[in-house]
Amino acid sequence: MDSNENMAEVSSVLRCSGSQVMEPSNTDSSKMNRKRRSEIWNHYCEVENQKDKARCNYCHFIFSADPKNGTSHLHKHANICKAKKYNDKKQKILIGTVTSKDGVPLNELVPYSFDQERSREDLAKMVILQEMPFTTVEHPAFQTFVRNLRPEFHIVSRTTLSSDCFKIYEKEIRRLEDLFKMNCGRISLTSDMWTSNQTLGYMCLTAHYITNDWKLKKHIINFKLVPSPHTGLVISDAIANCILSWNIEKRLGSITLDNLSANTVVATELQKQFKKDLLLDGKFFHVRCCAHILNLIVKDGLKVAEGAIHRIREAVKYIKSSQGRLELFMGIVKQFKMNGKKRICLDVPTRWNSTYLMLNDAIQFKDVFMRLVARDPNFEGAPTEEDWSQGIIICDFLKVFHLITEVFSQTKNPTANLYFYEIWRINMLLIEESRSSNAVVMMMALKMQEKFDKYWKECSHILAVGVVLDPRHKMNLIRYCFQTIHGNDDRASFEINKVHDVLQTLYDNYAI
Repeated sequence: MDSNENMAEVSSVLRCSGSQVMEPSNTDSSKMNRKRRSEIWNHYCEVENQKDKARCNYCHFIFSADPKNGTSHLHKHANICKAKKYNDKKQKILIGTVTSKDGVPLNELVPYSFDQERSREDLAKMVILQEMPFTTVEHPAFQTFVRNLRPEFHIVSRTTLSSDCFKIYEKEIRRLEDLFKMNCGRISLTSDMWTSNQTLGYMCLTAHYITNDWKLKKHIINFKLVPSPHTGLVISDAIANCILSWNIEKRLGSITLDNLSANTVVATELQKQFKKDLLLDGKFFHVRCCAHILNLIVKDGLKVAEGAIHRIREAVKYIKSSQGRLELFMGIVKQFKMNGKKRICLDVPTRWNSTYLMLNDAIQFKDVFMRLVARDPNFEGAPTEEDWSQGIIICDFLKVFHLITEVFSQTKNPTANLYFYEIWRINMLLIEESRSSNAVVMMMALKMQEKFDKYWKECSHILAVGVVLDPRHKMNLIRYCFQTIHGNDDRASFEINKVHDVLQTLYDNYAI
């Protein structure tokens, strides 16, 4: 065997353990081709794409590994490396595990060994979860804390930290893709638009699905900037691109959108694009957000009594706009021996539930406001006795809607089986209050009933499916609700049969 064949058999891997060797240089003699026999190479490993560099196995600092420079500097570092001394301890370190990966509390001790890569990942997760700036790792106080806590941890730069965060992001994407593949059920989507302080429009898309072990899950799968103008076509394109990027187009169940005219176009365009993969050709693909519909209904009703509500709002605003007025107000509260910890809140006019909360709080301090009129001569335009009377009636009327909204807004448990019954409660309340002897309540109910009927016809049947699948109700609740609304006439029978037909069609589609 000649010298060229011997050269071909020399290992090209830099030794990270006793059995590994250092890669030779093509420009050196046979001395460069010999295996590294020194024990010092047990403490160093190669640096990727840098054959003349070696990394300390303990503190991860990088040193020259060129054979021409010898190994004296490597021996010197090995003798003074604090991380090596820490790892050389014969006694294993035990730490208590607080929680497992599944979040289950544990009370056990596990052996611990330092891992630079794992610690870097933990640091990146902390920065993500706490929404900390990347420059945190370059702050002297943070670096001092880490060095005193764990000297062998090599603190990364803000650029490296940013890269680590993106790696976690990509890792989570792959994990979520695997979850979608493992769970074979349909995936429903909810979408909402959000405007930043810079008036930029962002779209949030959330996926909801049930795992194979019947657990309800949801994940935000997209949060992206949507270019203006935010027309239905622009939004539908953004949602479609996201669906295709996740490869879930064949598993779409439904999409829930706010009741905006642009969103009707969004649902129609998506239905056209993915029609062949949707249930029943997308007949029930578009689901209108019940909470948003309820918001529109109540806002229409509140216009009837906007005069009294406006004066109560201005009274609350007057108190909260000055610290002196607030102190005077709280002084009167103490005189009446009321709960001093209770505070009045100002509503956001575009959110009816905040208006309800404002009225509910203000009414409890009605006597305080009345006394303030005599104590503060600048308190002009205060609510009258009639305004407070209307406020009490409106507040009692809105209480039911507020409680139903809380039911709709639950996120920890399934709510599809609750919608139909709660919507039916609203319908019955509006029917009852439309015959009220109070003119304000009657006008509010009639105004809200008009808006309610517009959307109820479009969503009642698909919402009824969730009730039937609830073993506590099945078809019994459906019959009761429709018969209560329409009586025992043909209209009630038609609606009940319609729900039965929808169920049968869905069953036949799944049974294929």
